Amino acid sequence: MRKVRFRRLPAVGPVPGPWKDAPVAEVLLEDRFFPARGVIPPFDVFNEILKSGRLAHGMSSGVQWKPLAVSSAEYDEIVRVIRQRRPGTRVIAAAPWVKTIEDWTMFLDETLDGIPARVQRPYVKRLAMATAELFAAFERKDREAIQRCSAQEIALRIELETLKEKYRSAKRTG
Repeated sequence: MRKVRFRRLPAVGPVPGPWKDAPVAEVLLEDRFFPARGVIPPFDVFNEILKSGRLAHGMSSGVQWKPLAVSSAEYDEIVRVIRQRRPGTRVIAAAPWVKTIEDWTMFLDETLDGIPARVQRPYVKRLAMATAELFAAFERKDREAIQRCSAQEIALRIELETLKEKYRSAKRTG
């Protein structure tokens, strides 16, 4: 399996860990949240994640690597390794409309929790814009904008999670 240079991102603080080399599957397994909900994303979404160069969770750490893409054969090998190392991890066929990481997340919520993607989509779009503004503020080192954008992003995340919890609660009681 191809090796990639990566480093762990800290849970809190500005200093990431040292760069190391490891097979792609091992790099992804460094992230305790991957794969989300125990379901490995389809090939195209998987490559979108790899091309992003990071799995970051803010206060919960993450991993960073040089952006890359894998072949379908490499994907199959990575899936095999992840399923071996994380028993119970599944691969499920995605709906045809699933093309992005955001689509994949909405698809999982719809499939596993009954939260319609059409209901989530406006929130997800607003959140993506807020996150982009936050990253831009960090790039500019604009503390005031960072605070404002962070507050906006947190409020949107709470709003979306509140919506999702209503559906999950209804599913549990219904």
